[in-house]
Formats: sequence, structure tokens, C-alpha cells
Amino acid sequence: ELAMDINQIKRMITVKVTLEDGNNWTTRINATLEGAMAYFLGQWFHSGPYDEDKHSKAVKVELI
Repeated sequence: ELAMDINQIKRMITVKVTLEDGNNWTTRINATLEGAMAYFLGQWFHSGPYDEDKHSKAVKVELI
């Protein structure tokens, strides 16, 4: 029998990711809020028009 801690079960959650330049987006991820924060925070993402090579770091993850 597999024992599971109910707090460790991952479910699809919706989060808002905010970049240091103020851009943001909402996405779904199969993780806990803590897991989503570990995945996004500090990572660099393309930010702005596709014809510009502009990147910005994720600085905030909120549960929606």
C-alpha cells in the first residue's frame, strides 16, 4: 500500500506569473503553489514584441 501525504498531491492550479518589467500572464500548471514558485521564479522569459530580443526575470507567482 502506498501512503500519501495529502499536502503532497499535485493538482492543476492556475497561477499569475509577473516579470520584473511588469508584464504578466496567467497559466495552469500541475503543481503545488510552492512547486510553481520553484519552477517560475528567477527564470528568464521573452518579454515584449517578438521582433525585439527583450527578456525579463519572473519575480512573482500568485495563485488565481
